[in-house]
Amino acid sequence: MYDLDQVAVNITLRRQQLDWSMRKLAEKANLSASTISEAEGGKHYLRSDKLVAIAKALGCSIDDLLSIDAQDDKDIRWIELGRRLTRRERLRVMEYAEWRYEVQREQNERVDDVRDQQDDDNTSA
Repeated sequence: MYDLDQVAVNITLRRQQLDWSMRKLAEKANLSASTISEAEGGKHYLRSDKLVAIAKALGCSIDDLLSIDAQDDKDIRWIELGRRLTRRERLRVMEYAEWRYEVQREQNERVDDVRDQQDDDNTSA
């Protein structure tokens, strides 16, 4: 048997990397949307034919779905945390993340402006 939670997270991560909805993955894998939802929720073990169909649709191997990638540890923790949040809490987290992204982008623009000014000052001196 395999780790249900790990497979659920791997399917979710790979689907999100492709920017697909659960419905789109279901269509590509020729499975029902409820099967994909249950797989991502870690509700029950998938038959091997369904696991193969999902892996094929996602463009990966079954081993990729069964294994943990140390690089994805941070994403996995966020997904696991997100499962414990209410919908309203998830929306708040997303709003904060968008705001934080915008603040960081503005700071980066100011730093770039200062560097450009310094470069202009150095070339004119």
